[in-house]
Amino acid sequence: KFYESPTFDADERDYKFKAVEPLEKAKAALAEGNEWRPSLRTGFQNSHNNLTDWRVHDRFLTWIDADGSSEAALAAIWGEGDIAPRIDAFLDLVPASELGAVGAKLNIASYLLMADDATQCPTYKPQPFKRARDLAQMPSPAAGASPSEVYLGALNFLDRAYLLRAESAA
Repeated sequence: KFYESPTFDADERDYKFKAVEPLEKAKAALAEGNEWRPSLRTGFQNSHNNLTDWRVHDRFLTWIDADGSSEAALAAIWGEGDIAPRIDAFLDLVPASELGAVGAKLNIASYLLMADDATQCPTYKPQPFKRARDLAQMPSPAAGASPSEVYLGALNFLDRAYLLRAESAA
């Protein structure tokens, strides 16, 4: 019923697209060899972003400003090809101390992926996905799953939920 609300897009989608617009600019600037840091910072620190934890993205942005390898990390996540190797390469380049646990790492990585296509690469927040899997009686990712495996599992969960909803509506 919530999805059918006439204000659903305005309440739940539109602001998320606005939140990542600066990330799209940062991604383009990085690809063109231009200054990308201000747009990246704005992408995280704007009034529309309630998708990342400010404490985690503040540590990440501090690392971005201080570490010369940060450009390579962003080039990895915003590169071409399949998502999983891009996530893995990005997380290999960002010190674990800057992002924390798997859920926080994936939250930042997936938010950056929204610069590719926010409709196909949604942000990952561990608790909502855990709650949804529990309600749907679907298994959690296997213990020891890599961050990219957790993210791909979340995408598969969303695809299955979408298909089940479409089937029940038919």
